[in-house]
Amino acid sequence: MKNETLKIIMAQLNPISGDVEYNKNKAIEAIKKANENDIDLIIFPELFLLGYPMGDILGRYPYIANEIEKALDEIKKYATSTSVLIGYPEINKDKFLKPYYNSIAFIRKGKIEKTIRKSLLPNYSEHNDYRYFEPYKIDKENRIINIKGINFGVIICEDGWNDFEFFDKNLYNIDPISAIADSIDCIICPASSCSRTKKEQLKHNMMKYCAKKYGVKYIYVNQTGSNDELVYD
Repeated sequence: MKNETLKIIMAQLNPISGDVEYNKNKAIEAIKKANENDIDLIIFPELFLLGYPMGDILGRYPYIANEIEKALDEIKKYATSTSVLIGYPEINKDKFLKPYYNSIAFIRKGKIEKTIRKSLLPNYSEHNDYRYFEPYKIDKENRIINIKGINFGVIICEDGWNDFEFFDKNLYNIDPISAIADSIDCIICPASSCSRTKKEQLKHNMMKYCAKKYGVKYIYVNQTGSNDELVYD
């Protein structure tokens, strides 16, 4: 029922790039607390289990992706009463494409119920996502999760940066939000968006514009802290 109370935790945490064990334990600690407090959903940032920026970590040490899959298996055991959205690099088994997807696992009652894959991959400034990640088609049904009668549409960071009316010039020819907006009550955007001058206000304006345009709520969960030379708001 839509009139039920819904409890959500935005786990805006500071992972360490490449330290899967640390990031996994940080996630499990947060999920345990969420279970204890009857939270319905806990949301972690984009690529949380690897940390961002990823640089050439996966290219130089591909075994880390396998360690992340093991970490996910362990995390699933703790997703009991609380459902989990958590970002990670998913191994792409198609050898003719890029080796990974930038993915979000939706875990409910100990199982990965859905895997949402990023469609728009930034390849400018400090971003180099297209080097290792394969862009995924807009899979509308797979991007929508339902909790207590509320439909949430999941986008991943850059997926939310291509509204054709908000921007005068677009970098991509698709807008993932517009593809799902007619079927959702709320947008969830896990991200690892770096901070720079005036970007935070631009981001707020963009999300406010989209929320008003489609008549939906907007939950934005960003990585925090800093890694290397990058700072996250």
